[in-house]
Order: sequence, then C-alpha cells, then structure tokens
Amino acid sequence: MMNKHAVYFSFSLPYSYERYMNMIRDLPDFSKDFYIKKEVLCYTKNLHLVYMITITSFDRKTDFHDQIGSTNNGVILPEKHLDEQRTYFDKPVILLSARVHPGESPSSWAIEGIVKFLVGETEEAKILRKYFQIIIVPMLNPDGVY
Repeated sequence: MMNKHAVYFSFSLPYSYERYMNMIRDLPDFSKDFYIKKEVLCYTKNLHLVYMITITSFDRKTDFHDQIGSTNNGVILPEKHLDEQRTYFDKPVILLSARVHPGESPSSWAIEGIVKFLVGETEEAKILRKYFQIIIVPMLNPDGVY
C-alpha cells in the first residue's frame, strides 16, 4: 500500500547542467579590467562540455606563447585553432575544481559564488587577480547531472 503522505528530503538544492551552462554563458568573454578566458577543457563520454575558466589581472603577463592545439606528435585538441596561443602569467596558480561526482551539488553552488566574486569589483577580488592566476574547472563530471 502506498503512503499518500510521503515526505522527501534532499541533501541540498539541486544544481543543474543547464545552470552550469548559463553561468559559463553569462561570464564576460572579455574585460578591460582583468584577464578572463573560457575554454572547453574536454568532452565527457556523454559529450557534455567541461569548461576551464582562467581569471587574473593583466599584471605580470609574459611574452611566452605556445600553440594550444599542437604537440610534437600532432594535434591534441582538434577543436582548437592551431594558430590560437595560450597566454602565460608569471604568478602562482590557484586551481579550483568542483563536481567530481554528479551528486555533489553543494560544490557547484560554492564554485558559482567564487566565480561571481572573482569577476566582481571588490578590492579583495582585485588583489586576488593581481597576485594569482586562478584556474577553475566548475564541473569536472557533468555526466549524471540533470
């Protein structure tokens, strides 16, 4: 017999793949005040996009560039244009990643807040951008996230 008064509890608020894609879309493609780059890191087995976001200031930008899509053995990222260059900064790197497992939605909420903070205009965000290169992979494993 089915209970008509069933109550369901959630571990946390859901965080959908659609929201993730909207967060990526809503980030600026360019800023005159700081460096930001959104790029596809890879595709998952189910062909979901895994993005990598780089945020920093233009301070301590190096003259060194390399080709993103090429190696000595050929192309490693075929969707990249071979003439596209990666920009390097002479700063320590902070690497943040979230959502290693699809059920870890609290990490997506945290990363969204961190990203919004880092592209904001607070003095703290400006200091972090000045002294660090922050690389963020907001959703490492989107397969299973709906």
